[in-house]
Amino acid sequence: MKILFHVNLRTMLRHFESVVLELAARGHTVRVASAAGRKDVPPPEVLASNERVSFVEVPDERSDAWATRIDELRMWRDYLRYLDKKFEHAPKLRARAIRKLAAVITHQERTHLVAFCPHCEGRLVDNDVGVILRTGLSKKGFNNLRSLFALIEETIPGDPVIDALLRDERPDVLVITPLIKLASRQPEFVKSARSLGIPVVYPVFSWDNLSTKGLVHVQPDAVLVWNDRQRIETMKQAELVARRLRCHREELVEP
Repeated sequence: MKILFHVNLRTMLRHFESVVLELAARGHTVRVASAAGRKDVPPPEVLASNERVSFVEVPDERSDAWATRIDELRMWRDYLRYLDKKFEHAPKLRARAIRKLAAVITHQERTHLVAFCPHCEGRLVDNDVGVILRTGLSKKGFNNLRSLFALIEETIPGDPVIDALLRDERPDVLVITPLIKLASRQPEFVKSARSLGIPVVYPVFSWDNLSTKGLVHVQPDAVLVWNDRQRIETMKQAELVARRLRCHREELVEP
């Protein structure tokens, strides 16, 4: 079996080095893909010296008009997650998310969102702005906004350059991690793989990733988790996304 193993950076292989070696020992071919153009370390010698393991650099972003817009879309989706009430007592996670949102939507010109109250002229910074967004919408309106973003993601086609790369590589399966960094670009590979009929496996990078990072924007075929809590969280998130998309598809169908 030929396995394409996509990681953002080769430094992330520290969690999976033994897995890659075991796959090679069982006769599989492992092709490790990482983002081109990023500062990275050389491949680990123990993997580079294995005849069944090879390395390839792949695009770090889309090649079409969606290249920037899809980053913004995913960052908005990731940030809306942190406006959920379950994150009210996680101010550091919320603050990190809104700083990333500010950077993405201003193309790195800002790392904070600032506004002023039209009545008292009080200064509103970061989370204050987010709270206004959250309280200004009804629960239904807030859920509709999240569902709209999910539907937009689903309707965006795969990137033609990544499609062509996967056709050339012809893997039997795509393994991809960490996948859920804020405004991650890795979902492009999941999107293209699924459109080409290539199974996608997502091994969660760390024990706390599902509760402290972004969303799984494009659903893989299988998720490998660390514990039962992650298993339950993964199932709930997948069910929630599916339900929202189903509701919006029904609304779009004319009677």
